[in-house]
Amino acid sequence: MKKYRKVGLKDIGTQILHHFPKRNNKYRRGRFLQLNQDKVIEICVNKRYTGSTMRVLYYFHGLAEYGNRIPYLSQTAIAKTLKMTQSEVSNAIKALEEDRIIFKKKPYKDFYFSEDLLMKGNAYYERQP
Repeated sequence: MKKYRKVGLKDIGTQILHHFPKRNNKYRRGRFLQLNQDKVIEICVNKRYTGSTMRVLYYFHGLAEYGNRIPYLSQTAIAKTLKMTQSEVSNAIKALEEDRIIFKKKPYKDFYFSEDLLMKGNAYYERQP
């Protein structure tokens, strides 16, 4: 039996089977999410968003869980983590909510990302108006 490691083939008798070795993909280590590039450009071009709004948005990207859920944190906890004032965090969240980038499902305190912006796991749910 001959092994052709360079081209990824194995010769077994008269049959040639394709062999694809397992790749070490350095970009898929740890947690990741998928962003919609057009929506990201739209957010970056929007002059309404300040630097503090973008910091809160990227912090929420880091917190995102399966189904686009952002676990509840108080605004003071977010402000302490990002070394911002509580009013800056409040204004940032308000701006993101008004543009439907994040939203709340009524009985819960958690925020959710719009499926137009990103996907983490199974992000399908009924679209909010």
